[in-house]
Amino acid sequence: MKIQEILIEGGTALEDIDTIAIPREYIAPTVDYIADLLRIKHSDIHMIGSAGKAKISKDIDIAIDRNKYDREIIEQKLMRHFGEDHVYYNKGTKVLSAAVPIKGKEGRVQIDFMFVNNTEWAKFAFMSTVDRSKYKGAVRAILLSAIAASLSEPGKDYFKYDEDGELIIRVGRGIEMPMGLKRIIEHRPKKKVGEGLVKKMRKISLEDLHDIYPDIHVVDNVATIDNPKEVVEILFGKGIKPSDVDTVEEIMELITSRFTPAQQDKIFNIARKRIAGTGL
Repeated sequence: MKIQEILIEGGTALEDIDTIAIPREYIAPTVDYIADLLRIKHSDIHMIGSAGKAKISKDIDIAIDRNKYDREIIEQKLMRHFGEDHVYYNKGTKVLSAAVPIKGKEGRVQIDFMFVNNTEWAKFAFMSTVDRSKYKGAVRAILLSAIAASLSEPGKDYFKYDEDGELIIRVGRGIEMPMGLKRIIEHRPKKKVGEGLVKKMRKISLEDLHDIYPDIHVVDNVATIDNPKEVVEILFGKGIKPSDVDTVEEIMELITSRFTPAQQDKIFNIARKRIAGTGL
């Protein structure tokens, strides 16, 4: 099974600012500069994605422990140093972006700050191995999330479909890349006006699920898990380590060796839909 190579770019958050791509040799000095400016320990700056690995990077992605540093304070410091028009906080993605001068070179580069609970999870989730894979990290992320969404363990997961094969109840697991593997409970409730069900799935609590559908019996034993080792073993089984899924190629090999043909079809169908959902 071949996965088409796709390019998923987050876009430029600071569209009115002329930011440029940054050559690899200027990344470390620029990151050190911003760490000193914001008074963040250098050891608390965790570069994720392809920055520092590729010869040239469109931007620099940084993970910061939200338990140590407050996003609003960092945002205020950035605006004070660079101006409000050079800083942007995306409430949807919860990513703080700033156009930062490149040290040793003319121009500014976009730095994206992601505030996370676990920086080790962030480094795993946003892994990019540009020197070992022909695929971008975004393709890897889609495959991992598709595997999580395909999990179906009695007592933990539950799926119900209508006569047309459309999903109407989902009690499953999913990966939110900044956070980890988590429980997802959603359904398509009845329309308030007219007959039938609403078109889009809506999230509900486990308590509401049991109230509305008393015949469904699942246990709420899936808190958010952000330990890469635990998540990888849940996805692929015992004996698989985070380092075994660094690349798309490695993940594909595990899918074909550890899942039945029916399970593989389910995983790839989910991945196709999510790739299509990017609009690319």
